[in-house]
Amino acid sequence: MRVKIIADTGMDLTDDLIKKYDVEILNMPINDGENEYLKSELSSDKLFEDLSEGKVYRTSQVTAYDYKDCFTKHAKNNDEIIYIALSSGLSGSYQTAVNVREEVLKEYKDAKICVYDSKSVSYGLGIFVSIVGKMAKDGKSFEYIAEKLDEIRLSIEHYFAVTDLKYLVRGGRLSATSAKVGEILNIIPLLHVRKEDGGLTSYKKVRGEKSLYKNMVNEYIQNYKKLGKEQTIFLTYGDDINVAEKLKEKILEEVDINPENIKLTQMGAVIGTHTGPGIICIFFSTKDFGEYNIF
Repeated sequence: MRVKIIADTGMDLTDDLIKKYDVEILNMPINDGENEYLKSELSSDKLFEDLSEGKVYRTSQVTAYDYKDCFTKHAKNNDEIIYIALSSGLSGSYQTAVNVREEVLKEYKDAKICVYDSKSVSYGLGIFVSIVGKMAKDGKSFEYIAEKLDEIRLSIEHYFAVTDLKYLVRGGRLSATSAKVGEILNIIPLLHVRKEDGGLTSYKKVRGEKSLYKNMVNEYIQNYKKLGKEQTIFLTYGDDINVAEKLKEKILEEVDINPENIKLTQMGAVIGTHTGPGIICIFFSTKDFGEYNIF
């Protein structure tokens, strides 16, 4: 019997960490109106190039069939399942998984299946899954990990900015009114994922690249000073790694931390469909989980 960690492609995480923690990934299809793709079949570079040229992509939820196939397979194998879902504030997949869980438990009454709403996205969800994946690999019990999920969720911070808000509007993640105000005033809204419902909100507006970097760095610096120790953080970009490199430089100017714990990563195709290419994010945890803050 083992604890099996499952996520979906609303999560972004490096291949080495997915393999290291033996995370199973459920697919959210991406389509362009003619063809359907797995996340692994559509590179971020190709996606962002197409979006810049006006091509429209959309994403779908994990299907009920895929959930049932996955949960049933592991229930048969007596695995203890912990599925960390993309935020319910951004997708209906979580509720579908809850419904399928109930179906599977009717047949496998002794199965342990935890379906958890992460209220996280992209590499924020990746941090969440890395923490629980490391716990599972270390032999922590299903009950121990399940009891930690709320604490982990509340610790995950997402701060990001996009230079063109039309992609968030198109996907229904931001109101057209908020986007129009930003365009008229030539300002960049700094966005955050709300902890209470996992939806998006604009918490501050800045003018210019210099102010953008300063404000995003300050969000992490304040946490670093409070936490008092290092952790793995992700700086995530769309089609231009230079913006992430500049953000990393600004952080290293302010605090003395190991540069290897600052990971520069590209936004994956599922979430990138909704953000567009001009995206820069910083993801980190505000809680001291000891050895589980580094991965």
